[in-house]
Amino acid sequence: MEKLQEYFDSIKDIEYGWHDKDGVLHDKIDPMLMLETYEMQPLENILKTKHAICWEMCELNREFLTKNNYEFKTLFVFEKDNKAMPCHTTTVVYLNDKVYLLETSWINHKQLTMFNNIEEIFEYFKENFSDFSKNYNKDNLEFYDYNKPRENINCYDFYMNALNSIKLND
Repeated sequence: MEKLQEYFDSIKDIEYGWHDKDGVLHDKIDPMLMLETYEMQPLENILKTKHAICWEMCELNREFLTKNNYEFKTLFVFEKDNKAMPCHTTTVVYLNDKVYLLETSWINHKQLTMFNNIEEIFEYFKENFSDFSKNYNKDNLEFYDYNKPRENINCYDFYMNALNSIKLND
């Protein structure tokens, strides 16, 4: 647990922001602009720029957790039936018969928090996902354990990768 906490402490100050194909930093989501110009940045750029979106932070987490032999899932949380297609990604770590939410990008929710099981994490999201969504309906949240995306992926391809992964809730 100590190593996981040290890792969290080392990255918790990375700020939210995304880079377009030309490397320009944007600190707010403009859905159309992001859809047209976003490209996932290489992990080494995250540590240089100190800015990333949730997808990129999950990949940084994936790299650390894989290297250190942790059991984990990368979660894609998605509100179906919402035309804005709100989503969030986060990382769940299994350790000592507990489940930890390694939340490294959600402003005001950055934390390393212990839960008894993954269903409790689903409930946490259901209670708080309104941060991401107008006209939020908690019954429409879906959770996926998504596969590692390819490098330099765009928004559309990221969504397709996530939605074609393992659905965790019914």
